[in-house]
Amino acid sequence: MLAECASKLNNFSVSIESGLDKYSKATHPIRYGNYIKIRTEGYEYIFDLNGRAKIISGKRHNDWPREDWLKRTKGNDWIFYTAGMGYSNAFAYEGEYYTLCLNYNSNSVFDYKPFKSQYVLNALDSLQSFVSKLKNVIDEPACSENKVLLNKIINNNSVLPEPDIHSIIKSSISVLPPDTRHSDYDVIPVIIADGCVYNCSFCSVKSGEKINIRNEANIALQLNQLREFYGEDIINYNSVFLGNHDALVANESIMAFAIGESYKLIKNTVMLDNYLYLFGSIFSLLNADEEIFSMLDDSPFHTYINIGFESFDQTTLDLIGKPVKADDSKKAFKRMIEINRKYSNIEITGNFIIGSQLPTSHLTSMQDFINENIPDRSVKGCIYLSPLIGERDNDEIKRKFHTIKYSIRMPVYVYLIQRL
Repeated sequence: MLAECASKLNNFSVSIESGLDKYSKATHPIRYGNYIKIRTEGYEYIFDLNGRAKIISGKRHNDWPREDWLKRTKGNDWIFYTAGMGYSNAFAYEGEYYTLCLNYNSNSVFDYKPFKSQYVLNALDSLQSFVSKLKNVIDEPACSENKVLLNKIINNNSVLPEPDIHSIIKSSISVLPPDTRHSDYDVIPVIIADGCVYNCSFCSVKSGEKINIRNEANIALQLNQLREFYGEDIINYNSVFLGNHDALVANESIMAFAIGESYKLIKNTVMLDNYLYLFGSIFSLLNADEEIFSMLDDSPFHTYINIGFESFDQTTLDLIGKPVKADDSKKAFKRMIEINRKYSNIEITGNFIIGSQLPTSHLTSMQDFINENIPDRSVKGCIYLSPLIGERDNDEIKRKFHTIKYSIRMPVYVYLIQRL
């Protein structure tokens, strides 16, 4: 635990603090790991241990919602977290007590646009104003005790880090697995497979590339550069995303190498538990050897695998341009249930699309097949419903969401397309 060392510096205070060491579901904002906190008359800023701004929350502002905050990703996006939809409403839709609002086009079922609000724009502007202020006072005697910390903040918020995370992994991450919500989306990305088996025509996040499995040398280079990129703040990370769109298609040897080397990266974390997240396809799930799941179950991570089923209805699959037979989708779902029951350290979740213009047979086939194969609600895993990009009838999407959520024997949440 880091000792608090607060000092008053020209109407603001700086301290190094320790938050929770375990990710939790809570109805109030939580700070995790070790961080630098600065409080001014108008805002509270949370910086990572490299001095890079991570969280902004307002204080003493009548127009700033009490429990809302801005958070910056390692890909340099600001995301707005809000409890303004109501705790129970947010949890019903997203499995969390907050709703994420993105500053780019996605597939949210909510129409709230905080990045068009003046108080959010003011908060973002305030960060740069504060950094400029620091430059002017850094040499004053009042700053001497915390000069090292404050110089980190100045140096790491004036320009973007180079190389950035996408140039390190040689890939863009157009979507994170929905299960990364369990780590508040704080994951270290390691790409082991590029491309996608299907490249479905409906998909807004596909790369268009064919599958290419990366070799050990490439993975090792990524990890070495990621260690430098995360720097001192790496102790706050306990989760790894094995990318990109279908890491399960990689062979056991490459996957085991990536997992072992990734664990070395985060083994000294101050956070409890270790999490591994990856996507898989129907193809890779059906063709994965049992040895892969045994290896994952024995790894130092609790593993979440997210599979894109999309539908059990052949008419719908043909309509969205997914080159899969409905029978294979059903076989893969049964395989998911089997693995979830067999392995205590693996949890597989499933994605399905939802849209106001899809055939009625899409939802009825989901309801019928899932309930036929799951006798009670004690099953591990959950279902994510992903609204189609461009969907305009959010009221109808919400109605269909609730129909499925309360008619099948699995937890059901909305899948928000969030990039890194």
